[in-house]
Amino acid sequence: MHVTIPIVASSPVTSSLTSQPATIAAIIALVGVLLTVIVSAITNAKLAKRRSIFEQGLAAERHKLDRDLASEKFMDEREARAEMRREAAAARRVEFQRVTLLELQEAMHALVRDTCDAQLDDVRISRDAGEWTQGKHHNDFSEMVRKGQGRTQLLKTRVLDDEIRELVRTIKRSCSASLASESEKASLTSLDEATRAMVDLNERIGQTLRKLDDAEDVANRGTE
Repeated sequence: MHVTIPIVASSPVTSSLTSQPATIAAIIALVGVLLTVIVSAITNAKLAKRRSIFEQGLAAERHKLDRDLASEKFMDEREARAEMRREAAAARRVEFQRVTLLELQEAMHALVRDTCDAQLDDVRISRDAGEWTQGKHHNDFSEMVRKGQGRTQLLKTRVLDDEIRELVRTIKRSCSASLASESEKASLTSLDEATRAMVDLNERIGQTLRKLDDAEDVANRGTE
């Protein structure tokens, strides 16, 4: 027995209902794509803004670092120039003291020598006269002593070493006393004091000069 199944043609309404799910799915997919694009654009914009802020901050930090380095370099150079000026000034002071001490040493030798010559001349004149006449006459030696006293006084004021200045005062005072003594014996005693103090002065000047040389050598090694 054969059963015949009727075939019913689908109506437009049925076809429309069948296609709606696909359309909705397509719309949802499209919306998803749009949302993804929008979110991605927003995210990229935020990242770009953050990157821009970061780069600006980095540039500012680099600028500050460069400025600090330049300032530090400037300070280093200025300090280096100041140090060079200090070293040059110290070297000039050392050289000034060295020259002054050498000139003072020669001037003091000349003063003692001229005082000895003046004293011997006074002794000769006094013995010829039969009485002590020192200080009652004028000779070339006395004038040389007077000039030597002035020269050594000038040099003494330039010396930094206290002991040297005191020795110079002692020698100058003894030389003056030798030419203004009331007797030949007193004159010779003062002159002997001057010559003995001169030995101490020579020794002290030599020590001071060696110290100046040592200090200069240390300073030169420090700049090498």
